[in-house]
Amino acid sequence: MSDAWGTSEMTEALPSLMVKKMTPTHRLPALRRANPPPRGMDPKMIAASEALKKMDWTPAKAYDYSTLGPGQEENWDGAARIYEWDGEIGEVAPEHPELELELFGTPESRGEVRGIDFTKIAEIEVTQEGPVEVELIKSFKDAGLHPVMLRNIELAGYDAPTPIQKCTIPAIHRGYDTIAIAQTGSGKTAAYLIPILDKLMGKAKKLAGPRPNQGKFQEGVDPYVRAEPLVVIVAPARELAVQIFNEARKFCYRTMLRPCVCYGGGPIRDQIRLLGKGCDILVATPGRLVDFLGRPDVLSLKRLRYLVIDEADEMLQEDWQTDLDRIMVGSDQDEGQVTYLLFSVTFPKHIRNLAQNHLRADHVRFRIGRAGSTHSNIKQTIVRVEHDKRQSLLSLLSTVPPAAPSSL
Repeated sequence: MSDAWGTSEMTEALPSLMVKKMTPTHRLPALRRANPPPRGMDPKMIAASEALKKMDWTPAKAYDYSTLGPGQEENWDGAARIYEWDGEIGEVAPEHPELELELFGTPESRGEVRGIDFTKIAEIEVTQEGPVEVELIKSFKDAGLHPVMLRNIELAGYDAPTPIQKCTIPAIHRGYDTIAIAQTGSGKTAAYLIPILDKLMGKAKKLAGPRPNQGKFQEGVDPYVRAEPLVVIVAPARELAVQIFNEARKFCYRTMLRPCVCYGGGPIRDQIRLLGKGCDILVATPGRLVDFLGRPDVLSLKRLRYLVIDEADEMLQEDWQTDLDRIMVGSDQDEGQVTYLLFSVTFPKHIRNLAQNHLRADHVRFRIGRAGSTHSNIKQTIVRVEHDKRQSLLSLLSTVPPAAPSSL
């Protein structure tokens, strides 16, 4: 089976790549010491910024590292606010204007374009394989989604489903194991979060594990519980895991479902503490997930209903294989009740082998676009650096705002 299918029609419909011509770095002006810089800004950073402004690179930005003094606790991505269900309201939780603004932004910003303009390729045929045929949806409103989920989709600024969402939402709704192959930036995260969370919304009280009442819970007084998620989403990198978690925060808004994230390099005690408050949707990197699976008082998969492998082609390399095998079959989940979902940019042999070993015989496969292609709105810049690669890299890094401590 070929890894790339002909997509000339889609290529013509997508916007052309933007490539900016850059000045060879051997022509860069020498860095000179500028006037005394503002506090928090290195003099060399100022000089580099001035030199590179002529090349239209991102201006340098000062960062006040003194905001984190000795002994101050750093925030980490998993501590971001979520909608806490207090257990004393009905099936649909009331709106929370302050949290809504934090999750979705201002009403004006919600209409901003996200990713590719898919209106140009809405009519392009999605390639589908498998023993069953799934009827694609045309809009979110005809997908049979819960009103709260439809409202969350609206708040997130999604007007119409992308091609991958048109096929995976009905497939997951119907309970099929699914493989979806699509380019980066095609809306894959929402393509599985929306149908999974929608399916679980009406069953949360029946299926979810125990959790403390968040409205009355007192840190250090009330006992924690063991996390027993209904959904596990495995991602190869911390950055992707955090990105998925932030999307889950949006789509879990006003539902009974509680998202959490854990990843290597993060504060393990804080992660265990948050899991101990209850977890229905767990986003994790494989190493930290396997670590917690080895702590039966912290995490159990006995209630698992959905296992999502995101960026599956990255996950199935040799160095990940042992961890992934443990996650797929080596824990206490009941495989007969788990729906497996693989999302990937390519479809190499090891993914086909995984599908053969773990997915049901009636699983469905979708391809949108050319396997392995890059998001068409990514701006690609070419810089000729000759023999001074190190200085060129340092000059570029000096123009990029420093990462916040929580993301280091």
